[in-house]
Amino acid sequence: MNTPLLLLLVFFSALAVLTAFLDLLTLFAKKRLPHQKGIGKRWKEAGVYRETVEKRKQKKRDKRFNQTDVIVFILGASVLFSVGLMFFRSIFLAVLFIFPALYFPKYRRGRMERKKTQLFLQQFRSAMGSIATSIRAGTSLQIALKRCEDDLKKELIAHKSKPVLDEINEINHDIQFGMSVDEALRQFKEKMKLEDVTQFVDSLLAVRSKGGNINHVIHNTSERISDKIMVQQEIQVATAQKRMEANMLSIFPVVFVLLIMVVSPDYLRPMYESTVGTFMLFIGALLLLANFFIGKKVTNIDL
Repeated sequence: MNTPLLLLLVFFSALAVLTAFLDLLTLFAKKRLPHQKGIGKRWKEAGVYRETVEKRKQKKRDKRFNQTDVIVFILGASVLFSVGLMFFRSIFLAVLFIFPALYFPKYRRGRMERKKTQLFLQQFRSAMGSIATSIRAGTSLQIALKRCEDDLKKELIAHKSKPVLDEINEINHDIQFGMSVDEALRQFKEKMKLEDVTQFVDSLLAVRSKGGNINHVIHNTSERISDKIMVQQEIQVATAQKRMEANMLSIFPVVFVLLIMVVSPDYLRPMYESTVGTFMLFIGALLLLANFFIGKKVTNIDL
């Protein structure tokens, strides 16, 4: 073989090996493997999609929630420090006023969970009605679950969040790949950990295992749970005014003090000239924060 051609071949071979090595180092540094196109779709068709891709998505969501908690704390601490510095005129008290911001991420998570639960129960009411109607028509529970999925797709087509549809879809997916109906429902109950879901699933499992009139049992159970959800929604509407009053009681003193500081600054001067007066302002601000959170807790009525 010609020597220049051999040298050229060796050069390009070495260049290819070096490029592959650099690509491998890049992948190792980014802690990821090459992603094959369409692998997620094939995994989903094979029934292992939830065990791989969805777990990674859940980890990303958890990481995003942690980052959001830090951002919420930083924003809350900044607001409280600014308010404390404006009202107390003391850096030390303003720094102490930051500590209630540690509760803000927990309060935000609890509020999001309550909203998510309320949305789930509203959609779960429709799901129970669909399942009860299908069973009264003489279909089996497995077919009723499939029809429930189709009904929810039509009913919730304009909704952005569809937690019940996602869960029913997962149940049908598990049944399709060999899991029994009882085991799929039991897994759904353990995952949700909601009293209404537990009652509905337990009634289904009890009738299927011990026998009985499944139409009568499901109709009565779904009707009772639906009435409970409706009453809870009516309570939320009835307590809306009280929640607004609690917010006004927390906001009005702050607005009132701001007006006094603008209209008559000398009126509050004795409070800042003594340590006791400044400390009393600090205690008053803490009581306002406590009033806000206690008011939210009192007006949040669960059945």
